[in-house]
Amino acid sequence: MASRSIISCRNLSYSSQSNNRLNPFVKWDIRELTFDLYANDRVHFIFKNNEQKQVLLRLFLQKLKPKTGSIIFPPKIIIYSDTDFWERTDKKVSLNVNLKSKHFYNRPWFGGQRKNIESLIDRLHLGGQTKHIPVNQLSFEQRTRLTILMMIS
Repeated sequence: MASRSIISCRNLSYSSQSNNRLNPFVKWDIRELTFDLYANDRVHFIFKNNEQKQVLLRLFLQKLKPKTGSIIFPPKIIIYSDTDFWERTDKKVSLNVNLKSKHFYNRPWFGGQRKNIESLIDRLHLGGQTKHIPVNQLSFEQRTRLTILMMIS
């Protein structure tokens, strides 16, 4: 069975300066990045500075448009940053209510096997009365576990 493509980049380039390719003094943040990322693949990027990291993240989150090239996501693929999880989580309501949001899917992948959200909640010790506590009242450890749960799902 062929893996499905999650992200496809072709000659992806971005510079905050002018887009004049003939100018040798233009500083490119990302230049001619080409790769395909498939389900179950891992990728690791090495950046010269934090600005390059932020530019690539913002390109993936579609907050920036590439100066050249293209980046393609299949329609059902949604990329989130760590901060997106917290910005989109309703902190005044419980984990139980937040479980109905689009952050959580019925069967996320976990350890190569399909598990439902309830078993993940139990494994992360977020079940029982914890599910009914508003997110802003969770301890630091519980919020960390909730972040792990959102990233897995």
